[in-house]
Amino acid sequence: MMTVKLKDGIAKYFLLCSAAFSIVALLAIALFLFSRGIPAMAEIGLFKFLFGTVWHNNPGATNQSYGVLPMILGSIYVTALATMIGLTIGIFIAVFIFKFCPKKIRGILEQLINLLGGIPSVVFGLFGILVVVPALRQISPTFVGEGILAASLILSIMILPTIVTISLNSLKAVPRNFYEGALALGATKEQSVFKVVLPAAKSGVYTAVVLSIGRAIGETMAVIMVIGGSPQIPTSWLQSIDTLTALIARNSGEASGLAFEALIACGVVLFVFTILLNVFLMTVKIKRTNQSYKLTLKRHNERQAQKLIDHTSFLHLRVALLYKRTKFFIKYPFVKLGQFFVWLVVVCKLNVICRQLSELLDKNWRAESRQKAWYAFLKVSSFFAAFLGVLALVGLILFILIRGTPYVSWHFVFGKYTLDNPTLTPAIVGTLILVGIALCISIPIGVGSAIFLSEYARKAKGVKYIRLAIDSLAAIPSIVYGLFGFIFFVGLFGWSYSLLAGGVTLAIMTLPTVIRITEESLLTVPHIYREGSVALGASKVRTTFKVVLPCASVGIASALIQTVGRVISESAVLILTIGLMVNIVPDGVMSPGTSLALNIYYFGNFGSSDQAAATCVVLLIVVLLLNLVLSFVGKRLGRNNFKY
Repeated sequence: MMTVKLKDGIAKYFLLCSAAFSIVALLAIALFLFSRGIPAMAEIGLFKFLFGTVWHNNPGATNQSYGVLPMILGSIYVTALATMIGLTIGIFIAVFIFKFCPKKIRGILEQLINLLGGIPSVVFGLFGILVVVPALRQISPTFVGEGILAASLILSIMILPTIVTISLNSLKAVPRNFYEGALALGATKEQSVFKVVLPAAKSGVYTAVVLSIGRAIGETMAVIMVIGGSPQIPTSWLQSIDTLTALIARNSGEASGLAFEALIACGVVLFVFTILLNVFLMTVKIKRTNQSYKLTLKRHNERQAQKLIDHTSFLHLRVALLYKRTKFFIKYPFVKLGQFFVWLVVVCKLNVICRQLSELLDKNWRAESRQKAWYAFLKVSSFFAAFLGVLALVGLILFILIRGTPYVSWHFVFGKYTLDNPTLTPAIVGTLILVGIALCISIPIGVGSAIFLSEYARKAKGVKYIRLAIDSLAAIPSIVYGLFGFIFFVGLFGWSYSLLAGGVTLAIMTLPTVIRITEESLLTVPHIYREGSVALGASKVRTTFKVVLPCASVGIASALIQTVGRVISESAVLILTIGLMVNIVPDGVMSPGTSLALNIYYFGNFGSSDQAAATCVVLLIVVLLLNLVLSFVGKRLGRNNFKY
């Protein structure tokens, strides 16, 4: 019989291997992308590739050019705007559900948010083409609705489920005595939530930021449909532009030779960008040192500059961290910009104006009244954000139901596929196989990684590299995963276009979401549960799997819901890994096939928009049923349902 110490050692080794899988996956993606992308950059010319403004790859043309600067700028602008909109609205929705939402509709609202996470990106793109773009054309001076604003609005709706789910779990993880203590000290309900509970949940908010940026920068299908597709430098919010992901998806099917290698090089650019972004966010999160950022000013400006530095120490700290990391390349422009900004503030006497306004407010409006008004505004904002989120979801669902319900029939869903009467039977079978493969791989590895990070190695030295790998995997665009799956599984492994290649690629892509949500759920379990179990003689392994893990079952159910929704709604990865066989029911995991999301894309482009809308209706029903089942199972198994 194995001893308790040996069991703990084996379990810890298994959990460590699960956590290390993220590093292995990240290195594999980097290796196979760089092995194909770097030679292409060298042949084109690194400077011409990164800073060129013309992309021209028509077959047979002699003046082919591969410059990606317009697409890089387009990706940055769309991601930044979508993240700002989605993060602001998402956090307010999470606060509303957590504290201000009536109990009778709280569960319904959570189910609506989960349902939103299962809607495929092509449905959002269709909604953008038929609703958002025409609305923006009415206010555009050039009568152009496609562009940065349209793509950002669609993406901000798409990332809401991730932000709301993770932020809500983090808010629930804050100990109840934080909230009660604030009330006991005289704080109002709004002050206790926004001043005490929300700052205490900042770890989950950071996780939501990382995952939402990864979803926004990696979205492909919806962006293709509303971005316009013109490879030009962005100069307006309402201008037809292009992004790196849209460029890769639009040209990968027809490109060959150097053109295809250039698309892989675009994937390398996306990959490097996400790694650098995650390194920066990780540095900002972990290293919070009190450093001063000194600027050289004239003697008569020193007093004003010191006041500005005191008021903007948060910004100066991050600029200093950036300066130390990037040295010469960032030092000169930031110093000059900082000096110019300080000079502008001093010249304009903004500090004097602000002080006068503050004095005027103090005379006519008491600080206590201002605080109450501010927190009342935050409360109203949470109600308004929840209203916007529900309005967007209801509008999207009604749009799908009105367009697709008349064309849903028993034969369309379960009948035999023919050219004259296409059905969804191959897509339903393919979707179920993909979900099964992804869950069988991502859930055990993801839960094991989360247990290792939360229970065994919270502050170990090497954990930061595992977290960096997880965050980097979360931020890698889905089209890059598609390129990796095409090169690695389809090509190198010889699986060809198959459901197995698509399912394994999707499992790697959804792994960060499972790890993050599960880890946040494990952290909600009070530490006294662990201490009590150990005091009763239970081992570390038994405590983890018999006490801690069952208490976090609600969060694991949320991870299952997010994973299933992401697998069902993904299309960019599957186009490059499983093919598009809409007329053949797959007979195994090695067969090519299709999915419900791919059928929507196929019907929308090659079939009928009515059939695409009908497929959307079926997909919504499937996602809703899966969400209800998983939520019911999670609540039945959950033993730690905290209520404020």
